[in-house]
Amino acid sequence: MEDDIVILLVDDELSLLDQAKIFLEREGNLNVITASSAKEGLELLDDEDIGVIVSDYQMPEMDGLEFLEEIRDNRDIDIPFIMFTGKGREEVAMKALNLGVDRYFQKGGDPGSQFIVLAQAISQEFLHHQTEKKLELTKNSVDKATTGIFWIDPDGKFVYTNRRVEEILGYSEEELRNMYVWEIDIEHEEDEVIRKKHWERLKKKKSEMIERKHETKEGEVFPVEVFRNYIKHGDEELEFAFTKDITERKKADIRMRKTKEKLEKLQQASTDLETCQSKEEIYTHAIEMAEDILEFDWCAINIPEKDRFFTKKASGDYPEEGSLHLLIEDSLAGKAFLKNESYLTPKISESKEASPTSDDYRSGITVPVGKFGVFQAVSSEEDDFDEDDLTMAELLMDHVNEALKRIEARETEEFLHSMLRHDLKNKSNIVQGYLQLVEEHDLEEEVESLIEKAVEANKEETEMIEKVRKLRQIEDAEEEPVDVIQVIEDMVEEKKEMLEDLELNLETDLTSCEIEGGPFLEELFENLVDNSIKHSDGDLVKISIEDKGNEVLSRVEDDGVGIPDEIKDKIFERGFKKGENAGSGLGMYLVKKIVESYDGRIEVKDSELGGAKFEVYLEKV
Repeated sequence: MEDDIVILLVDDELSLLDQAKIFLEREGNLNVITASSAKEGLELLDDEDIGVIVSDYQMPEMDGLEFLEEIRDNRDIDIPFIMFTGKGREEVAMKALNLGVDRYFQKGGDPGSQFIVLAQAISQEFLHHQTEKKLELTKNSVDKATTGIFWIDPDGKFVYTNRRVEEILGYSEEELRNMYVWEIDIEHEEDEVIRKKHWERLKKKKSEMIERKHETKEGEVFPVEVFRNYIKHGDEELEFAFTKDITERKKADIRMRKTKEKLEKLQQASTDLETCQSKEEIYTHAIEMAEDILEFDWCAINIPEKDRFFTKKASGDYPEEGSLHLLIEDSLAGKAFLKNESYLTPKISESKEASPTSDDYRSGITVPVGKFGVFQAVSSEEDDFDEDDLTMAELLMDHVNEALKRIEARETEEFLHSMLRHDLKNKSNIVQGYLQLVEEHDLEEEVESLIEKAVEANKEETEMIEKVRKLRQIEDAEEEPVDVIQVIEDMVEEKKEMLEDLELNLETDLTSCEIEGGPFLEELFENLVDNSIKHSDGDLVKISIEDKGNEVLSRVEDDGVGIPDEIKDKIFERGFKKGENAGSGLGMYLVKKIVESYDGRIEVKDSELGGAKFEVYLEKV
């Protein structure tokens, strides 16, 4: 149901007011409010939401024209105004039209017919006024929109552009009315055939979004997102388009892509840092990454010594004055180091904490490197660093800190192991020397037995120290082509005297092969042979080599008691011991680590000779 149109009917004839109210309200959604004078009408205008004014001309105190002038000029009220008067003078009608009257009706004739016509005129003027208000609102909205809006004909000529287009492109409304799409869209060719294809595509799709590049009157080019729509109004076809400047979004996309690339490079860099073998190498690598990946021109890592920082490593362009020694307590670098916090300084000149060593420094970032020092990057431009730069620097320094801690832990471990091996070996040698001196004396049989056990234990201790040393060296061993036959023959030659003393036979069935190995291959075979000698209780140890295409299979087997199935999977575990002749529990573990360091594998099986069989698979050269 439509809302009633509220009509203000002004006339000094009271009988006419009553009659007009009755006739008009019969015509539907008309709600008539009456006033017997213009003055009363003005008061009602202040209190009521009036849709249309119908007024007589000839009234006392203020006539209809004065009433209209007061409404239009003095009060600036834009409400449809219909002059309904018995005076039909032409000069009155002309004055009314000049003052802004919407309709002019002369009283007279059949009342019923007269008021039907008046009611129709009221409805028409009210609808027309509402439509105009909506159009004006739409036009104002379009003109004040923050996006550029275009109406374009099928040939590509601008029919209408809003004010935002004028502001963005720098052209006047008149200039734009005589321009075509391709004069601002540098990617749109000035070609009727191409334009027709664009138009037919839009007609088919009805709407689409495309990215283009627009050019201003001054020649500046910028990216835009264009939302195109096909509109048909009656027989007229138009393209309605609005544009959005996406310069900032494109910049954000570029920043995001660069950030992603930097993150990927930093991830690879963290792997590269793991290969560094010294702190000096890490510092050098870190500055190179800050220059190449983070694109910092001036940067340095400062390390603390007593109460000052000293520059450990700096970029090639880092100013000499940047290496001056900073006090830890009175500098931003010291604050970052002591609090383990990072700082972004957009404007060094405005920072109370920054203490630049050069007037060229305008902005900077400061990032702690754990307990090792601080990283600083500076620029000659203010606001040259942002939060992304700070985050990237923090990520890099986290990797640097972890790498430095790894090197420090390894150095500490190596020192302790070196000291332990050296001191233990020295003490072991001293014990062995004293035991040998004791053996030169005549001793009771029971004492001699105890001395022999002590000598054997001392010997095992020395062997264990040597195995630990070799285990640590395996990680650093480099692979190289090795003649496996030569390795085995050298090992057999060293064992020859011991085998003769034990009356133990050692057979070899060797095929000439080169394998990927290194200096610990002899240790591998020596441990396998020693295992057979000590634990098999057999008379024969056999070593054989077989070419298996891409691999070389080496077997060490014996005719002894063998290895029970339930412990076959355990013998390569570190510290595993079994039986009275059990050693340190490191021998077979060392064998496995050597094989794995050369990308090989080892298996234990039952030998056809009756004892145990170890099969070692190594890559063939």
